[in-house]
Amino acid sequence: YLLDWDQREAVLVLDSSLGQDSLSLSSGFGQVVTLVPDSESAERVKELARHHGCSNILVAESLEDIDDKLFGSIRNVALHNISGFLSSARNPQEVSSFIEKVILVAHNATTFYVSGVKSGAVFPGFGRILGLLEKKRKERQASIRVLFEPTLESVSELIPLASESKDFLRVRPVISRLQKYGKYVWRGGKALGEGEFLYLTPFVRTFFEIIIEMLSTKASVPGNIRVDYIRKGNPIKVMGSLTGENGSGFIVRIPLNSYSNGRTKRAYVNMETIGRKYSYCGGTVPRTVGAWDVNGEEVYLEKRVEGRSVESRRSMDDPLYQMGVEWISSFHRQTMENRTCTKQDFMRLVADPIAFFALSLDPCGKRKMDRVISRLSDRLLGREFPFVFMHGDFKLENILFRNDLKGIAGIIDWDLGIEQGAPVVDILNLILFHRSEQSGTPYHKILEEMVRQQTFAADEWRVLKSYYESTGINQEIESGVYVALFWIFYVTMRTVPYVWSVVEWRTNNVDGVLDMLSDDEWWGPCPKN
Repeated sequence: YLLDWDQREAVLVLDSSLGQDSLSLSSGFGQVVTLVPDSESAERVKELARHHGCSNILVAESLEDIDDKLFGSIRNVALHNISGFLSSARNPQEVSSFIEKVILVAHNATTFYVSGVKSGAVFPGFGRILGLLEKKRKERQASIRVLFEPTLESVSELIPLASESKDFLRVRPVISRLQKYGKYVWRGGKALGEGEFLYLTPFVRTFFEIIIEMLSTKASVPGNIRVDYIRKGNPIKVMGSLTGENGSGFIVRIPLNSYSNGRTKRAYVNMETIGRKYSYCGGTVPRTVGAWDVNGEEVYLEKRVEGRSVESRRSMDDPLYQMGVEWISSFHRQTMENRTCTKQDFMRLVADPIAFFALSLDPCGKRKMDRVISRLSDRLLGREFPFVFMHGDFKLENILFRNDLKGIAGIIDWDLGIEQGAPVVDILNLILFHRSEQSGTPYHKILEEMVRQQTFAADEWRVLKSYYESTGINQEIESGVYVALFWIFYVTMRTVPYVWSVVEWRTNNVDGVLDMLSDDEWWGPCPKN
């Protein structure tokens, strides 16, 4: 969405992502002016900008911090992740008024980009904000892009608020263009009849247009392809299903933003790497087809895995769980590399993920995290360690079984995968999600319990024992090391960064565990070399 903006000018960003949005824009614009909700956020964004050498990011806590000359140069306004910004606000109405003021004060802006308005969270004053944007469009012929993030079925909730805006259109031309590729079906169900229209947001329109251009220009994509359905993944991708004339299925993925772009690209690279280097894994990892840049959007196409998912509320002794354990054990055994953990390995596995996450911690929390890094360094650095290709989100719902349930059809969702990652983490993830599903207890409480007690139920122990025996991993490495690595991965990689500064999330997911992991008694004596 940003590619057609005048990138020689300045962009004003309402940033609740701890600076990630600002960082992603810094290479494309002459000046990035970042508005943050408070002084603590301002310091974190400034530290991140210094760390990455981005001298063109100006951080402001209020509109008064931006001089008139700079305001006059702003042609682009990105009101990013409004719902996230509101979630950290004590008074949503004040934030709504603040956004209105931003729109009014940016008098020379010609492009407004509004994102992160979630279904069911239409905040007070949203209709007025749309009205102000529409007024700007008429007065200045400004381009207005409104990216909503509801489920597609609930777009209708927002339509009445924007009935006068061109950002909601009944798009007949798009549907007509799609018809040349076959029958168009909405959500894999009801077909649109003759004369019917579909409300589409600009984002959904663009999604279809990218697919159309990709299909019409790339000879390597099978012909006679139709769009079966589209859905928004949570939280990282929009997915479309493409079906060719031979019945083969393909999935097209388009990232939502700079954050999801990294994860979507990682999923593609991981699957491509596995297909190229570890083809002996039985074809259970989706096959990549191609990746393209279409109108500035990165588009990834992969072969769809035909299989069925199963209900996860079952014993870990269930044959389906056992199939999953056998698969991940075999995969880790075949991708394992036993070698000395170097400083570079330790930085990649532990220090680098924590460094960015630590920007959200107060000084006391940073000191505790430093102690955790020190304990892990004592136990990993310079010692032999079994590096494996880690899935990162291994659980029953990411395993597709054959229709007869007598084998695994595919392992999906590789966006958190890490080549040369840590073993055991995938098994601990499987146990955590199973225990949560069985008990109905939130994940963060299960994880804190796992860290505190380091004890497992009988069926969980059997799974761990089977995994250790199958992989041949040396059990002399303390189990606490794997539990700590699992927690670090959980809070730094599995979590969307903009929630790191939310007090409730930190209280639930960080504070208690960090207190335990920074205590020497939790670790016990360090084993000798």
